[in-house]
Amino acid sequence: MKRRFTRYVLLACPLLLVVAARGQTSYYPANQLTNPGVDLLTYSGKAKSIVVQILNLTPYDIQYTPPAPYSVDGVPVASLKDMVDKNRWLTKSFMFAPVGVPNYLPRVPPEAIVGDPSYRPDYINTVTHPYSMLFAWDDDGGFVSRSSVFWTVKDVKYSVCSPTTGTCTWQIADVPVGLFMSRIAPVVTPKSEFLAVLVGQLKTILSMVKIAKSPLNPLTWYSAFTTEKELANQAEFLARQMAVDEAGKMYVTAYAVPDMTTDCYSKNSTGYTCAPSAAYADDATYAQWSDSLGGPAASDLMVTTHVLRGRMAYETWSTFGDPDDPGRLGWLPIVMITIMTGDQYVAGQSATLAQSDILESDVGALLTPDVRANIEQLRKLLEKHGSAGLDALWSVVRQRTAGERWFLRELVLAMARGNPLSNEQRQAFHRLVVDVRLALNEKEEV
Repeated sequence: MKRRFTRYVLLACPLLLVVAARGQTSYYPANQLTNPGVDLLTYSGKAKSIVVQILNLTPYDIQYTPPAPYSVDGVPVASLKDMVDKNRWLTKSFMFAPVGVPNYLPRVPPEAIVGDPSYRPDYINTVTHPYSMLFAWDDDGGFVSRSSVFWTVKDVKYSVCSPTTGTCTWQIADVPVGLFMSRIAPVVTPKSEFLAVLVGQLKTILSMVKIAKSPLNPLTWYSAFTTEKELANQAEFLARQMAVDEAGKMYVTAYAVPDMTTDCYSKNSTGYTCAPSAAYADDATYAQWSDSLGGPAASDLMVTTHVLRGRMAYETWSTFGDPDDPGRLGWLPIVMITIMTGDQYVAGQSATLAQSDILESDVGALLTPDVRANIEQLRKLLEKHGSAGLDALWSVVRQRTAGERWFLRELVLAMARGNPLSNEQRQAFHRLVVDVRLALNEKEEV
């Protein structure tokens, strides 16, 4: 375990630095999109198709958004009618969805949301699950280089505080979330390391919203979505993901579209670039805007993406029957997208870190004694109280402001990388742990 944690920390840092330096990558309004910078590699294979699964973990409903007539780099964006067009007799050039796209992704039940009046600690969530779709490309009328599809997260709740009076009011806004697919290679060649780390965090967040395997809830989708089979042997999985394949490649990412009032729009004509804060890797990443760039509603959404790469379908039957060879049928690539709130991610990220082997790693040795003590205290609280401890952590994070949650996310990332924390960060993490302990009615440290 020590080696795996250390490897993540050492590799995640340069990936973040290298790709963050790509200033030429731009994130613009939906009608002015350029090549996305959070590039995850997958393969189109002979079929030029990918499977996409999208999981809504938010307390908000999500609705498919038919695109308005516009073009990306001069290429018209397909309408819903086009996307489900199955007529192959005409010469066309577009992305289409042969079996359609999910029109509605329901919210997580209120019984599974800490702080909701309907919340039940013993609730078993049998409602939430990923929704699947298939995308393919028709290049008969010319090669399609970029495609996108959008959903809208409805009535995202956020607070607005007056700088003069300090009073805060709750408001709501709809936030578009886009899936962007490019068949143009990024400047930096992607690698394969972050998926296991991201999936570990996702498992914690799934348990927070009461998604857990049980006789009453077998969760036939759970193992596939969290890549349990693939990660059972990480060395083999990594080798397979990184194996050379000459099939056509595509690059995908997903993120919330920033609010119209931000600099991403107002400075667009000046060559201004902006991008969500993200961990970059080819097999997994997350994307979240800062409040100033995304706006108060978009910045409260975290979108993660992880990929199982496809493999080219071979032309001969010479290797048929080899369990390590895809044979003639190949492997269809799968892109898995999870939409969650910022507080869910921060709580899940904090719990995952506390329950990891960081304190026994060489990275943990770089942390100051007080930070190490707070990590150990949080670990003991979570071990002693189980799901109630996780509920308390999530509740405490939810009570923080959006800016405080962003601050917590950055400090937990810094701890995971072994970076020194500022005095303000150390105090904020200490207050978080103390508040969790008090929420669990523990008067003394455990």
